[in-house]
Amino acid sequence: MKFVSEIDPDPYRLEKFIADGNPVVIRHAVFQETPFRKVLEDKNFLLAVIEEFLGDLEVPCVQVDGTCFTLMGFDNSHRKTLPKTKQVTLLRLRNYLENLSGCENGKSNSVHYVHIRDAGSLSSGFRSISANQKLLKPYVGLGPLNAWIGSGGHRVNTHFDKPENLYWVLCGQKIFQVFSPDMGKWLYPARAGVTTSGVTESIVNSAQPDIKKFPLYSKALQHAEIAVLDKGDLLYLPANWWHNVESKGLNISCNLWWERSSSKSNE
Repeated sequence: MKFVSEIDPDPYRLEKFIADGNPVVIRHAVFQETPFRKVLEDKNFLLAVIEEFLGDLEVPCVQVDGTCFTLMGFDNSHRKTLPKTKQVTLLRLRNYLENLSGCENGKSNSVHYVHIRDAGSLSSGFRSISANQKLLKPYVGLGPLNAWIGSGGHRVNTHFDKPENLYWVLCGQKIFQVFSPDMGKWLYPARAGVTTSGVTESIVNSAQPDIKKFPLYSKALQHAEIAVLDKGDLLYLPANWWHNVESKGLNISCNLWWERSSSKSNE
């Protein structure tokens, strides 16, 4: 098993990896210089602060049927290949957070998560507690600051995003399995027009890949890299890199997507 390269929380070294288009993990990156360090280190306090800043938002809650699922919405030809998302419900975030606490306390067996798009622009307070640090300041403002909150126990299937991606964990654990763009030929991408979001996704169930049915997938697995992100860790994932993401435990994460043409190194 190969792991993604790791570096110390040095903005100049991070900039070099971004310029070269290579993924990298920075341990303990998030809690280095934030004035809200105590908030971020206390999970319950963090949830309370998020509720204060964003609690009145209506957000789509994805409830998962199975441990591996797709966000993209396949047509009938792939329904037997990948489990389907069970339900998407619009909820106020404060109500979702109540459900999340119940799930953690053993009062619910459901697996679910929410994605708050552009949370940074919706609340300056949330932006301050999640991204107010020297390492991230050159990139905040280049694209949307998103929040991801979930119960854990699921995996988002293998896909790639076109923008550059900085992803960091405030609570819980995320495990990324990443593949370079040239491995797409081994990952069985869905044919054009099959997904409804414009994101290209593999039709292979990454939680339980059927190697007999998809033999080339084993080649991709041989060259895959793993990034295990715990609280405070950050991953830079270059544009067009394939990845699937496993969530463990109650988890809160943020990410920044931006186009390389808008990055400081390409002005």
